[in-house]
Amino acid sequence: MGTYRSLRLLGTVPALLLFVIFCCASPALARPADPSLDEQVMQATVRAVQIAQPGASDRGLTIRRRQDLEDLLWNTDENKPVGNIYFYEMQPVLRTGSDGLSPWVVAVARSPRGVYDLYNFAPADGPDGSLEEFNRLITELGLSIPKEKATGVAKLFLESCDAGELGQIVADPDGTGIRLAVEDYYFAAYGDLWRALDEYLLWWRGFQATAPAFESTASARPDGSYRVGVKRLVTIAGTHPQIQDLELEISPEGNVRVVAIQAVFPKQPSWLFYQAPAAIPPNLMQ
Repeated sequence: MGTYRSLRLLGTVPALLLFVIFCCASPALARPADPSLDEQVMQATVRAVQIAQPGASDRGLTIRRRQDLEDLLWNTDENKPVGNIYFYEMQPVLRTGSDGLSPWVVAVARSPRGVYDLYNFAPADGPDGSLEEFNRLITELGLSIPKEKATGVAKLFLESCDAGELGQIVADPDGTGIRLAVEDYYFAAYGDLWRALDEYLLWWRGFQATAPAFESTASARPDGSYRVGVKRLVTIAGTHPQIQDLELEISPEGNVRVVAIQAVFPKQPSWLFYQAPAAIPPNLMQ
């Protein structure tokens, strides 16, 4: 299994580097605060990922720390803080239409054994590979999640496992965040201001006509789990942005199960295909 290989591959990083990491890291559960340790863990992570993902290594990698994900995890646990967890987003520098490489997230967590384990959320191990890897990390952490924090776990799951699709929870009552995200997507897709504006306005008017509600919901179930309903914006290269309803089941320990996904707008995925607006009839120009 690819995720297991990635876990063991952290041990392939040169011994000196790992010795520095393991000896400098505090075993206490506290937020990482040492910039030099951050850099050492990042270097070890990149080397492990490059071995686990040879295609990414050939094209080079850019990497950025995802402290927003660390903050989400930090704030979900009811009883204790969660520390010594690092999240990084990997982005191949050179991409082709057929290489299958898109941004993905990895997590590095200090284990009870006194070493760092790598959790790879790349969607390379089948449709459920990212979900299984996320739940493996959550199980190792031994969390205790109250109902009011269940939506935060859902957001952490989507942001970690959907990086390739840029899926994000929509908590946007006035629509400002969606509007800006969709504008940016069309500008990047077309590289032309007027085409991007045409497509954005068509999408936005259709979206407004659906009048979806944006509130996330979380309810307790008889078995002790939580049922969480959220909306996400999905922007996949080459297709129009889509709003989806997600229904997730989250255990009190933070494990996630996807119950249902339903498209809100547009109802069916559609490829980007620009059509110039029809010419204005001469009599309307007068």
